[in-house]
Amino acid sequence: MAHWTDPQFSDPADSTSACYTDDPVDSIEPIDTSASDYREISVRFLRIMQLVETHVMGARDARKAFLEISLALGLQSTRGMTETEVAEYLGITRQALSRGVARFLRMSGLPPAFGLKSPEARRGYQDCH
Repeated sequence: MAHWTDPQFSDPADSTSACYTDDPVDSIEPIDTSASDYREISVRFLRIMQLVETHVMGARDARKAFLEISLALGLQSTRGMTETEVAEYLGITRQALSRGVARFLRMSGLPPAFGLKSPEARRGYQDCH
């Protein structure tokens, strides 16, 4: 008697139980594969969450990285706080914090939240100083 660990059963396509023909149910109850607004928003949210994970996991200081994201997205944990206040709390310069916020916004392609400067305003500020 053959056992499931035998090499002949390691590829499902080699098994006699594998079937690649249409199932009759597919014609009776087809699955709607059209994109919906909800699906598109869900996929975008998952992409942003993957960027959050990438940003935090790649940082030397995860707390700083999360606060950068919080400022960028306007999350509750930093709502009403300025970059300067958050930087003072962390014991770093505002510029060090602002670089991380700007990096996350560039990665995500999102606009700055609430009181943060837009990329155009940042360039304008840099050009005059």
